[in-house]
Amino acid sequence: MLPWEVAEELEHLASVRRAFALYEADSLAELARIAKALRGLSSEDQRLIGPPFLEDRIKAIKEAVAVNQQFIDFMLLAAASVGPCSPREEGGGYNEAAAEAQQQQQQQGQGQGQGQEGQGQEGQGQQQQGQGQQQQQQQQGQQKQMQFKQGKGGQQLAKKRRRKKMQQQQKMMQQQLQQEHQEQHKNQQEQQQEQQHLLLQQQQLGSNDNLENRRLLLEADQEDPEKLTRNLSKVRSTLRQFVRDWAEEGAEEREAAYGPLLRALEEHLPIIPGKDPPRVLCPGSGLGRLPFEVMRRGYACQGNEFSYFMLIGPSNPKP
Repeated sequence: MLPWEVAEELEHLASVRRAFALYEADSLAELARIAKALRGLSSEDQRLIGPPFLEDRIKAIKEAVAVNQQFIDFMLLAAASVGPCSPREEGGGYNEAAAEAQQQQQQQGQGQGQGQEGQGQEGQGQQQQGQGQQQQQQQQGQQKQMQFKQGKGGQQLAKKRRRKKMQQQQKMMQQQLQQEHQEQHKNQQEQQQEQQHLLLQQQQLGSNDNLENRRLLLEADQEDPEKLTRNLSKVRSTLRQFVRDWAEEGAEEREAAYGPLLRALEEHLPIIPGKDPPRVLCPGSGLGRLPFEVMRRGYACQGNEFSYFMLIGPSNPKP
């Protein structure tokens, strides 16, 4: 991969990791919004919700969100090596663009060398004749410079230079002071906005939530809102797919999704004893459960996936 491609991949991967880290903060903010709406219902409407009661339900959801975030933190820690391939080092491996540039430089150097050989023979005589004239001109120029510096003209020129230099220094100092004043004013405004936003997030999340969640939310505001919303939605989809692919609670859905495929594979492409097992490709393999089941049945299998939301998960042991 080219360096700029690696930089883009790393930037995207960082946004994916940040979305995973923001899961708890985002979920608690959503929970606070829902709880506020439910508390605004009349007592009769709240009774229709049924047990568990509202506060017990909210407490259970908060505990579940905390457990999910613990699992995500473990997943991110174990997937620290997930990322794009590093670019080739300079001088390591074959670089087509560098080789072409080097070849062009060699060709230009050869052409210049040939031209210089022909011109060198013709110019030897002229060079010898001109050396004496150049020496005389240099001596005359040096004498004139010395006379000018010693005279009044040299003194006036030196004064002008000093005056101009002082004016430039004063102008630079004024510009620096203005920039510092503008930066201080800008920093004060940013701090005030950050404090106001922190107070708003405090009201949404509640006073018992930790400062790390608030800090992550403030950092998230600097991203593209639409992109962040998509990434947070993908985080929840990834957690649901973990349940479907690897948890006991997802066994029924897993059988409904993968069972027909596995049975059709065994029927139409059976493993023949004494021969190499058939090779199976699973494009869009997600969290890797389908390739895992295919290999359990004795097939050779490769799963392809490009989403970092999926790739971060299968790099960890089964939850």
